[in-house]
Amino acid sequence: MIKILKIGLPIVVIAVLGFFVWKWISGPGIYPPPHPEPPTQKSAFVDSVEAEIEAIKNMPDNKFCQPYYTSIKEEIAYNHNRGYFSDNATYNDQWNEILGRNLHSAYSDKLVEQAMFVFNGNEWKNADLNFIRSEVKTLKQSPYFNNGTVFDKVDRTLNKYDEVSAFIKKCKDFNFTVYRIYAHFPDKSHDMARAKDLKSNMGLVKNCKRLVDKLDSVPQIFFDKHVNYIKEKIAENGGNYDNYNDYNDYTDRVTEKLKEDIKGIDCSKYGVGDTCTKKRSELNKDIDTDNKNAYKHFS
Repeated sequence: MIKILKIGLPIVVIAVLGFFVWKWISGPGIYPPPHPEPPTQKSAFVDSVEAEIEAIKNMPDNKFCQPYYTSIKEEIAYNHNRGYFSDNATYNDQWNEILGRNLHSAYSDKLVEQAMFVFNGNEWKNADLNFIRSEVKTLKQSPYFNNGTVFDKVDRTLNKYDEVSAFIKKCKDFNFTVYRIYAHFPDKSHDMARAKDLKSNMGLVKNCKRLVDKLDSVPQIFFDKHVNYIKEKIAENGGNYDNYNDYNDYTDRVTEKLKEDIKGIDCSKYGVGDTCTKKRSELNKDIDTDNKNAYKHFS
């Protein structure tokens, strides 16, 4: 029995020592420290800052209040550095933590309300959107940020706005420059259907008149590009009469192919009304003029 105790005791001691060494190496763990409890005593400086933080909650939603928030933030730092919150250093630090956290929370909530005011309007000024993005980013980087959902609605709205804006830019930037006689302007039905789908799932972005109007203009954008493409194709392929054997050869290989391009402009697909018929007629006149010149050349 004594031999067992002699053998077992060192093992227990080693295990206990190992546990404490592991705790020392691994640190305090992954759990964040609890928020400090407010000290029982308050100074007039604490009362003053608390009143200013409370005032943020009543600020109007139609005007950003960053300067007011910044001034309170600076006041907290000033009072803390001079020990005005409490003669007790620990209490002074606690009030600094509590007031800083409460200020961050109050301003975050107010910023969301002010962002919603912008999103519920129809102007959506770029300056306002840029300010909201910047403030949200800054507040998220604060050590006081511990609510992962407070900005969710703002983030979703801005992400949707960016998605729609990027799509519109892609449509505007589209450029097809293959003018060989057998080339054809690509079918953009998918993009036009995408525009309709985006418009029906825009969330608060539906209030942004500027963006809604641009989405509505997507068919017109591609129609104009289609028409301009054929104009360029006529310019690239027409007039090169010396490359063909005779008038009939030119008509078959150039004139008729270009007319097929014009027939490919589907007025019902683009939905631009009489404008489509008018533009097709103008393009046909350009081709007829070129064909007449070809006849003169070969006569």
